[in-house]
Amino acid sequence: MDDIASEHAGSILRVQFNRPTKRNAMTSAMYVALAGIFNEAAKHENTRVIFWHGTEDSFCAGNDIEDFLKNPPGPGESPQAKLMEALVNFDKPIIVAVQKRKPDFTKSAKSPATA
Repeated sequence: MDDIASEHAGSILRVQFNRPTKRNAMTSAMYVALAGIFNEAAKHENTRVIFWHGTEDSFCAGNDIEDFLKNPPGPGESPQAKLMEALVNFDKPIIVAVQKRKPDFTKSAKSPATA
């Protein structure tokens, strides 16, 4: 299973984070893959819009901390910089569907007033 899935449906390019067990947290490889997807879509004249979303109930939990610590961004060309450059240069609409989990207040610490 790829961590990022993409497919064309007519003029729409659907891009999906596909790491549900990690709440779609991004690895260095995912940054590079997304940059490539956006750069290719920018050149593809039949792609008119990108629809970007996550699997299950999370869009993206942020960086995968384990991967980030193993592959921290350094000076110059980092995976994160490649994605930012691809996004800055992308001149077509991007629709992002962000879903999130509802907080579970039953598991949170009680306030001093209710303890």
